[in-house]
Amino acid sequence: MQSFKVVFIFIFGLIVGFVLSLTFLNSDLGDRVAQPAEGGLETSLMVDSGERIIICRTTLEESKNTVFDLLEICAESENFEIDYKTYEGLGVLVNSVDGSPSTESRFWQYWVNNEYAEVSADNFNLEDEDVVLWKLTSY
Repeated sequence: MQSFKVVFIFIFGLIVGFVLSLTFLNSDLGDRVAQPAEGGLETSLMVDSGERIIICRTTLEESKNTVFDLLEICAESENFEIDYKTYEGLGVLVNSVDGSPSTESRFWQYWVNNEYAEVSADNFNLEDEDVVLWKLTSY
């Protein structure tokens, strides 16, 4: 059990480090002011199902700037499928990404700039240079 915790912490650290490195891609490490890119918002997405990692960097239209919009756009450009259900009053719940479904003990969660999001993906508006991580997690 102790070795499982060490391995889990090591893998989680690698993922967090990778997401942090995406944050600083193509940026000055000096004063960073979030300015919309001409024609939209520059964003990055990483999807980790435990089986495969998908990375997508794209420009979002300012009118389609939610975490869910980013997931849908990247699914189309990177050729993977998503399955979701919309609950009135709550928003979108992602059930499956790239063929990896949620179960009773595993579920899809997302973080924006390494902060756990507490609203549905269709209710979280992104800003320029945001980095989103979707991960199939367990209890």
